[in-house]
Amino acid sequence: MTAQEVQPARRRWKPIVVEVFRWLFTLLAALWLIACRLAALNSPLQKPLLAFLPFTTAAAAILNLLLLLFLIFRRHPLRAALPLIALVAAWPAINAVFGNPLRWPAQSLAARPQIKVLLWNVHGLGIYDLPEDPAVPRKMLQFIKEQDPDVVCLVEFYTNYGDALKPHSENFLREGGFRDFRFVWDNTIGAKVYIGMGMFSKLPVSAIEERWIAKNINLLQSDVSLDSVTKIRIVTLHLESVGLGDKEKDVLDAAGKTLPAARKSVQTAQRFMRRTLTHFRNRARQADSVAAILAESPYPLIVCGDLNDMPGSYAYNTVRGERSDAFAKYGKPFGRTYNRLLPTLRIDNIFYDADAFRCVDFKTFRTTLSDHNPVLATFELKTANR
Repeated sequence: MTAQEVQPARRRWKPIVVEVFRWLFTLLAALWLIACRLAALNSPLQKPLLAFLPFTTAAAAILNLLLLLFLIFRRHPLRAALPLIALVAAWPAINAVFGNPLRWPAQSLAARPQIKVLLWNVHGLGIYDLPEDPAVPRKMLQFIKEQDPDVVCLVEFYTNYGDALKPHSENFLREGGFRDFRFVWDNTIGAKVYIGMGMFSKLPVSAIEERWIAKNINLLQSDVSLDSVTKIRIVTLHLESVGLGDKEKDVLDAAGKTLPAARKSVQTAQRFMRRTLTHFRNRARQADSVAAILAESPYPLIVCGDLNDMPGSYAYNTVRGERSDAFAKYGKPFGRTYNRLLPTLRIDNIFYDADAFRCVDFKTFRTTLSDHNPVLATFELKTANR
């Protein structure tokens, strides 16, 4: 074959190769997004590698949306069907990440009982910071007072051994206008400091119970009376963390600033990935245990939890169950609740029984007082429950 004959042959094959590549790229993008959704439905105990995909849901969703718009604009309806199918199939995971950009203020249906719930991982009220700032607990209390919640669920709250009202609980009770305080510890610092979950309530609380989930993992459940006949159950939980220390987080935060920091961050990320597989499996077991406990509730549920896992993960999906996510109803896109590492880390959640409650507001607040941002949800009860 002469050189002149080779060139036309190449020109004939080039459009076919390019078209195949375009279809393949579109298909892989769609499969990526669908796999992000499948991560919620498959336990890391069986398919551990899928557990990493919820970290990429935002990127996969944006890519498929851009492909959909581009292909429709270029009048490629058949290829546009792939990202459209992926976006529809993965909608539960996408909604959990992006919230509801089209939200509008809810109007009260009637003079029905309302409850405002605040969840905040307070990171030991500054006790982990060196040097410790004694003003942090006071500033946190001031923020809580300004939001005027009925119930406050504080993760990584701490008390003194032998006196749960010290050093901060009594001040929170008195100055915050709360009538009840309950605390369950899951870790200690030395012999005198107990770290755990605290719940402050302006409403009557009964049937307080600590439920053991795993080693150093507990659940605090309380029945709250909205009025003389209406009870609900509020559950506070804190699942196993990813196991990164502050020094390791500093290394990852510094990635991209200098070449040595980038190299060190890659090494840290590799260790993190190996260790995280174990934590994914542990959280899967813990989430299964939590789901079984929640199923026992005789009252409508509000679940407040630092899940230490992404929206759309197996832990998120299992704890949420058939309940609604207040963020998905009224949250702004991403709704970051963890202030370090990735900008899409929303690991603190408030779930609720949509058959009993109507979410009328949800807010995420940016703060430097903790490594977590507080979230606040307001609910209106649809029907009375004895």
